[in-house]
Amino acid sequence: MNYQSVFKARNRIGKGTFTQAYKYKGSVYIKSVDTAKECIALFCRGYRYLPAITRLEYLDDGSAVYSMPFYNKLTKHHKEAWKQYKILQHFFNHYNYDTEKILLNVDKLKVSTGLKNSLIRLIEMMANYNHYEYIKLELPRNNLGVTKSGRLILLDIIFDVELLRITRKS
Repeated sequence: MNYQSVFKARNRIGKGTFTQAYKYKGSVYIKSVDTAKECIALFCRGYRYLPAITRLEYLDDGSAVYSMPFYNKLTKHHKEAWKQYKILQHFFNHYNYDTEKILLNVDKLKVSTGLKNSLIRLIEMMANYNHYEYIKLELPRNNLGVTKSGRLILLDIIFDVELLRITRKS
């Protein structure tokens, strides 16, 4: 597929250090060098609280193109998802966003087993790319989404600090 029509500024809905996201014909297309996107696409399919990401192809510039459904922004109107977000926020703060401590204590979280399992899977699969000390969690609301039915989606809550350092140097 030729992505030139997709990757136009008017279609862009988000931009981060590793990623640019574009909404095109009802889907989201992601151009990224992010190991977390690759991890989710390869190892986290079927986890209800993680985005349904599919890798489409690798590009010559070292990035990859992914697609996923468009998820709505999390707001207070999504009562159950908002409650889960607040619980996760408190939990992450309690452990100072230390990925290894969060993983070791995730059983203490007062959320559904499905959400716990999604979080565990994401952290453990990211550990295939780098050691826990280089994997960081973040929970800004704009990195979360909700499905049409209102289920919380952990869109972009984990990143590789080493990749961030390398990316910012270049």
